[in-house]
Amino acid sequence: MKTVPRPVLVAACCLALAATAAASAPDAPISSPPHTAPDKNEAQATVMKAELQRAKDAVNSAKKPDDLDPILFDLQKYENNGVGGPTVAPDNQDLQRQLIAALEFTKQWQNYLSHLTSGDVSQARNDLFALSQNNYGPSLIPRSRILALMNG
Repeated sequence: MKTVPRPVLVAACCLALAATAAASAPDAPISSPPHTAPDKNEAQATVMKAELQRAKDAVNSAKKPDDLDPILFDLQKYENNGVGGPTVAPDNQDLQRQLIAALEFTKQWQNYLSHLTSGDVSQARNDLFALSQNNYGPSLIPRSRILALMNG
């Protein structure tokens, strides 16, 4: 059996493929393949929005400080964009700020729960006052609930 040099074989294959493509669709325009993968920014935004909802649910259902540890762990990865956590796409920077605000709010709520369970009512009231000022961005708990707890 005679061997064909590799460059000749490659050239022959390319010619055969080109001829087959030309014969199968001579008038069809060349187009890029359909976009089937979801947009990475949108997928990241979906995950980030789910994290925000998870934080809201965790804060509203927490009864003791350690109930918040899992969500705090997850939110902390957004603090340092790309350092020890995901790199957030420029389109999702606003969501990242909201997640960092949720992290700060959740930490303060954990402080409140800690002071409440230890019996330090005065400090728990101070925690609620700080939360009512909400310098963190969108609140995870309605302000009216915080005020009711302060007055209760």
